[in-house]
Amino acid sequence: MPVFSPGRTAIFTQNAKTALQINGFPDFYALLEMPRDATSKQLETAITTRAADLLAASFSRGGQSELMVLLRRHITDFRPVLLDKNARFSYDGQLRGHENGDALALSFSNWQQTFANGNRLSRGLGVASRGLKAHLKTVFWDAEFL
Repeated sequence: MPVFSPGRTAIFTQNAKTALQINGFPDFYALLEMPRDATSKQLETAITTRAADLLAASFSRGGQSELMVLLRRHITDFRPVLLDKNARFSYDGQLRGHENGDALALSFSNWQQTFANGNRLSRGLGVASRGLKAHLKTVFWDAEFL
């Protein structure tokens, strides 16, 4: 079974039919070529396929289409945003806000910061990782064998 999508050459060309961003807010569903009501399993498959397409494109000498640039920029954002229920619900709300021209809709970077700060799990992991990082730094700094 091929991992690459059948239309992987499309990442080298401009796609005028699909809006990949709405007022600067990336449309992950358009980037993945998936409907907004796609299941988590369908999205997981699409993310894997797009990552393989992007990897294949990195070895070629094709041009830099808007799709390729946005895929490269947001490839790490797909999984945490679209496969987490709360993050996807919040993302979909912001995307609808940008489509409707809502003045209160946040930019993508502001939305990421707001959602990460409001999400207790990610905040807890951030604090835990800082504590672990400081602990490891102390352990390695004081180690006599280094």
